[in-house]
Amino acid sequence: MAALSHRLGACLNSTFETQQCYVYGARFANLLNLCSVALPIGFDEKRMPVSMQIVGRAFAEPLILRIGHAYQQDSDWHRQRPAGWDLADKAVA
Repeated sequence: MAALSHRLGACLNSTFETQQCYVYGARFANLLNLCSVALPIGFDEKRMPVSMQIVGRAFAEPLILRIGHAYQQDSDWHRQRPAGWDLADKAVA
C-alpha cells in the first residue's frame, strides 16, 4: 500500500504523470478481471474534473452499474462541465 500511495503522490506533479496514474489506477481492475465504472465526483481547486472508480468482482457489472446509477441519481456532477467547456463546444460546431 505504501508503494501505491507513493506512486499516486508522484502522479500529481505533471500532466503526463497524471495521465499515467489514470492508467495505473485502472490497470489493476483489468489485470484481475474485475468490472469497474468511473464516475465524476466534482472538480479540484483548478476546476479539473475528479472521478471515482467503483470496482466489483468479475461478472458483477449489473451491480456496479446499479451503484453508479444510484450515485448519479443523488448527485448532479455528471451534468456539470469544467470552466471553458462551452468554448470548446463552439469551436467544434
